[in-house]
Amino acid sequence: MLVNFSMLQEKNIGVLENTDCHFSSISTDTRKLVRGDVFVAIRGENFDGHSCVLDAEAKGAVGLIVERPVESGLPQLIVDNSIKALGKIGHLYRQQFAGRVVEITGSCGKTTVKGMLREICLVAGSCIATQGNFNNQIGVPLTLFQLSQPADFAVVEAGTSEVGEICYLTSIIDPDIALVNNVMPAHVQGFGSVEAIAEEKSAIYDCGNRGCISVVNIDDDYLPTFLKHINGGKIIAFGMQQKNLNLIPEDQLVAAVGCDTEEIDKNGCYSFNLIVGDRRQKVSLATVGRHNIRNAMAASACAFALGINIEKIAQGLASYTGDKGRMQTFQALSGAKVIDDSYNANPGSFKSAIEYLSQFKNSILVCGDMGELGSDAISLHEDIGRYAKNCGIARVYATGKLSAHLVESFGTPESFFSDKERLITKLKQIIDSETVVLVKGSRSAKMETVVEALRKQEEAQSC
Repeated sequence: MLVNFSMLQEKNIGVLENTDCHFSSISTDTRKLVRGDVFVAIRGENFDGHSCVLDAEAKGAVGLIVERPVESGLPQLIVDNSIKALGKIGHLYRQQFAGRVVEITGSCGKTTVKGMLREICLVAGSCIATQGNFNNQIGVPLTLFQLSQPADFAVVEAGTSEVGEICYLTSIIDPDIALVNNVMPAHVQGFGSVEAIAEEKSAIYDCGNRGCISVVNIDDDYLPTFLKHINGGKIIAFGMQQKNLNLIPEDQLVAAVGCDTEEIDKNGCYSFNLIVGDRRQKVSLATVGRHNIRNAMAASACAFALGINIEKIAQGLASYTGDKGRMQTFQALSGAKVIDDSYNANPGSFKSAIEYLSQFKNSILVCGDMGELGSDAISLHEDIGRYAKNCGIARVYATGKLSAHLVESFGTPESFFSDKERLITKLKQIIDSETVVLVKGSRSAKMETVVEALRKQEEAQSC
């Protein structure tokens, strides 16, 4: 899709200065800018993209989207707000896309569900999907720009850090199918309560396409909130249990997705029978942990809404091997098994990780702080410590001010370390071929530092 500034001016997105320009791709980062891109200057708390326009011009930008005129010979589109302009342009790309679009949000697991659904869609046809964590007001439009390429399906992830963000993102994504994977205590600091998070996430069901099919987790405590926002639309339900299925009006329910007969292999990967309506299909996952059964059902429900048959759903699920930092396993120092779950953390995902780790006798949980939990941050960390103890985790080590409360409630306050270097030194001293180590923390905790230290040590030994 070729766009020009005159077209954007006609749609009241901005005012053209200098000559016009045509473009098919946009960049917000001069480090990644490709010749022929339009550069969008975005202002943040600690940066201002307007100071980078000369660099953008030198690297081959063909035009600038700016909030004020700048010294440059390039065509400029002057807009009120660069981020909102980015969203409006992204929506133009969405409007011309002929494939079907799925939007996914949730407190945890949404990236895994996105990955599973992407693999299913690739079995059934062609698919464009969110890359990495491009799920905010900048990342979502950048994903939508990819829709200039033809594809059968698009899977778009949406996150939120403030009230109204999901509704805004949904309005530009305009999904054909929408999913809230779950609601848990995550980003509570920005919302005040889990109930407020449920309301925010549920906006995905009523802020976009009025003909959208809603995919609903009937095991979630906030099912009534979901249904309130759906308000009469068509529903595909999924859940490990079917006890809440009767809460969905019969005239809205299209299908229900469930499972039975779970089995686990020596690597911790589950297989189960996927049930979609009156069809049953054996599914074998290549990702570890029982919680991924529910993620797989969420992806399957979205795929069913897309019209993909159950055999292709099973094939796609089997081909998904996970994403970096999310329950990825490697062999480290002295043959120890390390599970890298360092990408992010909230109380729900922490408990799922602990449940998986608990199957191993010589288990070590390595914890960094969970962020954005508001006034309940200390008590939620204490709860994780107690949960690890009750699940039979052998040892817990931690770093970070909040995680000090976690190890104290576990009963071993001496296993707290004031910095990662001391923690890494301790781990290298104690892990062996019988040890299974799981590393987890919020993005702000940067626990990948611990993971990479163990990985590099193993690489050094093998040379």
